[in-house]
Amino acid sequence: EMKAEGEDTGVRLGMDVTLCKCVTLGGEKCTHIKIDCGSKKLMISLFKKKEKVVKDGMDMLHKMDMEGRLLKCIRCDRASKNTKFWF
Repeated sequence: EMKAEGEDTGVRLGMDVTLCKCVTLGGEKCTHIKIDCGSKKLMISLFKKKEKVVKDGMDMLHKMDMEGRLLKCIRCDRASKNTKFWF
């Protein structure tokens, strides 16, 4: 399978958050979804409160930085309102 330019692992990242009507057995209702556009690896975190999403996203970005991955693009829905990830 051919990858488009910029589709290497760890180069482009997509993030989104959704609130579920149903709650997990642990009481979580907020789902933070992250996808590496190159590897198509999907990472999901569950939280009780939406406020924890920012720390989860920043922790993942820090881990990628420590691994030496050069992230070029982060795609977030409603990114203009999500100023906590602005550098």
